[in-house]
Amino acid sequence: MHPVQTATAPGNVEPLLRAGDELLGQRSFFEAEVCYRNAVGAGPGHAPAYGRLGLVRQLRGDNEGAITHYRKALELDPALASARRDLAKLLVAAGRSGESYPLWRMEYAGGSAW
Repeated sequence: MHPVQTATAPGNVEPLLRAGDELLGQRSFFEAEVCYRNAVGAGPGHAPAYGRLGLVRQLRGDNEGAITHYRKALELDPALASARRDLAKLLVAAGRSGESYPLWRMEYAGGSAW
């Protein structure tokens, strides 16, 4: 069975993330997004799944969707440094530097902005 078609039962989050990561590395953004969406469905409280979904949305040019998913990842796990950094960089690139300041402060302080 192709990883994109893997069932979204609880416990399947990590295999879906690995499959998505592999597809992302191959620049198969649509297929990677399907894996990450399935991972969110299998583990709605799994912050890294939302972080990866944010990354692929950003790579596909949907910055607002990426911001939404990065924020959800940080809501679930304020210590998820990858989501915090990616969100801060995206906000700066989008001309929303003011929104990024608390994220950078927390990044350098090693704490939580949320």
